[in-house]
Amino acid sequence: MKAKIIRNFLAYPIAILLLGLLSACSKEEDEIKVDDIMLDTTELIITVGESKTIQYTILPAEANVDVIWSSDNTLIAIVDDYGKVTGVKIGETNIKATVGDKTVTCKVKVVPEQVHVESISLNVNEISVTEDFVLTATIYPENASNKTIIWTSSNEEVAIVDQEGNVTILSAGETIITATSEDGEKKATCRVIVEPSNVTGVVLDVKNLYLIINETATLQATIIPAHASNKNMTWSSDNPNVATVDNTGKVTAVSVGDATITVKTEDGDMTDTCKISVSNAIFSDNFNRGNTGKQGPDNPQGIGSDWTIISGIHEINDQTLKMSAPDQSVILYTAENAITKNVDGNFRVSTDISHGAWAGLIFNAKVNAQSSYSYYVFRVQPATNEFQFLATENNGAGWAVLQIEVIQAAIFPKYETYRIAIQSIEIGKFTAIITDSNGKKIGEYQLIDNENKNFQDGYSGYWGQLDPTFDNFLLEVR
Repeated sequence: MKAKIIRNFLAYPIAILLLGLLSACSKEEDEIKVDDIMLDTTELIITVGESKTIQYTILPAEANVDVIWSSDNTLIAIVDDYGKVTGVKIGETNIKATVGDKTVTCKVKVVPEQVHVESISLNVNEISVTEDFVLTATIYPENASNKTIIWTSSNEEVAIVDQEGNVTILSAGETIITATSEDGEKKATCRVIVEPSNVTGVVLDVKNLYLIINETATLQATIIPAHASNKNMTWSSDNPNVATVDNTGKVTAVSVGDATITVKTEDGDMTDTCKISVSNAIFSDNFNRGNTGKQGPDNPQGIGSDWTIISGIHEINDQTLKMSAPDQSVILYTAENAITKNVDGNFRVSTDISHGAWAGLIFNAKVNAQSSYSYYVFRVQPATNEFQFLATENNGAGWAVLQIEVIQAAIFPKYETYRIAIQSIEIGKFTAIITDSNGKKIGEYQLIDNENKNFQDGYSGYWGQLDPTFDNFLLEVR
């Protein structure tokens, strides 16, 4: 009987041990491994003393595990067991969430406590003006965190305002200039009364215009000041047999010669003039013909009988002339009598250009010396928005930079199309005009050969490097 009792006594702990092992195995089988943990934000901005909670997602969702939160610098920010972050002092630190061997990080920036705008005021509340002026806004309190101000005009036909408070008046009348704080949308206003004003001047956008017979162009006149009450003006031509002008400033070339177009204001009789030169000796090529394939100097007339390839690879493709060579390429328009004399405004040459590198017009190559060319080159560098005037006397092996102009009014993205026109004035002097694809003038430049190369008789054509594309070549010789 005693032995039986002992056996039963030993059986109980063994049974308990077996049950524990079975339970542990069951838990091990039920545990789901965490594949990933994701935070709802990887950057957090809070103020000193402010708290925000970072939300998290565990994958798979069935995984039932605890997330361990930590801060790299508890002097900057602390985090509790639930992901709530509190700013301690100004600075930056990282908050980390860890599950098993998975850790993700949120960058926390602690900034000063926000001081909100309470009010805004202007230096004047009402003003009568006849010229542009500046409004000054003051934010209260002075230590407001966000002092950004948004400026608006209720009547932009009378006056406009930029985001610095500079007011530009446009016409007589009234408007309300409003300054609004970005923080809190606090407002302050100024009533602006623009008084009527007399005309003090008028300016044309172009001083010299070069046309061919039957060509038209419209001159733009600007009244000074812009808010003058009477903006009526009249247009006239001193030689309507050469060029006429209508009451909108549209000029039409009638015959070869020169004419002067005058605009005159009704108020004050202010005037400005534009000299018109009309030519009729025209050479042009729009390349609207079949593809030629790539051609080089070994086949100098491969592009056409009116063109001579000097260097590089050229082809007519998709009704445009394309270059494709890593080094500079030159092709000249060598049709009979298409010679640029470069004296007394003898010629004007223009073209459309689109490119990814350098491109421009070239002329004044020596006609009778095929082995040694001297060039003037007018080219645009789109990467730096520069217009360059250069010269060389040895086939382009060495260039003299005569003048560089920064093109302030444009940016030339890769392959954007623009038009460049070069007009000779006299030996070593030229006018260059660049317009965009819509005909709007980008820039006009007076160029002078300050090294007195004085190249004269020659042909005009194209210069390029890498992959420029040209179209609508036009040469006018007088």
